[in-house]
Order: sequence, then C-alpha cells, then structure tokens
Amino acid sequence: METVPKTSATGKEVNFSKEDQQIIANMLEVPYLYLASYENSKGVPINIAAYTAVWMAQHDGGTASTYPSSPVVLNLFKFYGQTVVNFKTQVNKVDSTPIKYNSKNDTFSVSKYPKKKQTVKITKIEDLGDNNFYKVTGKVSKADGVKKVQAVVQKNKLDSTLGFSIKALKWS
Repeated sequence: METVPKTSATGKEVNFSKEDQQIIANMLEVPYLYLASYENSKGVPINIAAYTAVWMAQHDGGTASTYPSSPVVLNLFKFYGQTVVNFKTQVNKVDSTPIKYNSKNDTFSVSKYPKKKQTVKITKIEDLGDNNFYKVTGKVSKADGVKKVQAVVQKNKLDSTLGFSIKALKWS
C-alpha cells in the first residue's frame, strides 16, 4: 500500500503545463470544497464528497436529478484516488448537501447544482518524490475567509477524465 505524503510535506519546485494547472485549479474549485481539510489516512469527509459527486456529474455532462449509484461512487474514487467510505450510508445524515442516496432503487438524487464559489490561483507545485505525488499551493478567493489551499495530488495517467486525484487538502 502506498504512503501518501501529508500536506505539510515539501519537495523540489516543478512546473506543470497550463492545461494541467487548469485541471487542478478546476478540481480545487468544486463548490464548497473548502468546507473541510483532510489528510489521506483520515479519509474524505462526507460533506465535501457530496459536493464533489454533484460536480463530477456535471463535469460528465449530467443535468439529471437522479443518477445510478455506481457511476457516482466510481467518480468519487477517481477524484480522490480512494474509496469514500460509507458515502451511501452517511450522505443523507449531512445537512444541506445537494445530493441524497435512495436505497430503495440504489440511486442518488441531486436537488441542485451549486454554482462556482471559490477561485483558486495556483502559486507553487512541488514534486514529492515517488508515485507521482505533488504538493499544489494556491491562493483562494471568495471562500468565506479562506485564503490559501495546500493539496497533495497524484498524477494518474490511466484516468483520462481528470488525470489527477486529490489525496489530501488543507485550507487556511
């Protein structure tokens, strides 16, 4: 099992293409993603996973109000590079999320598609060594007082939809 670096890790500064920087910025701009920070070993908080699930549906061209559960769960795995543990059983317990799970027919219902909220400008990318891990630092605006993000991302050549997974996040 791979060891994911923490958001406090540092490495040699590197450059990414404008396209890759834009992909990562777009991922960090998932509406309300700034509501929680996490290290990989602690798992992905359900509240931000809920907003990510809706964003991923939109990213894939979705505008429906109901989705089969399998693609939703798979998209979360792609975005975070790990299973969002108990997402189906826990998402309904989180207040004011835009998505709910329907166990009767194994689907998710989307009540609204939140508009873009925060903006992220990437200021630094560091190579964290093995397994294509990078630390991305950015300036944040329009995020209820949050000014900075540090994310550990993993470049994933097998996933053509995003190309990266967000493995850890620290908002400050």
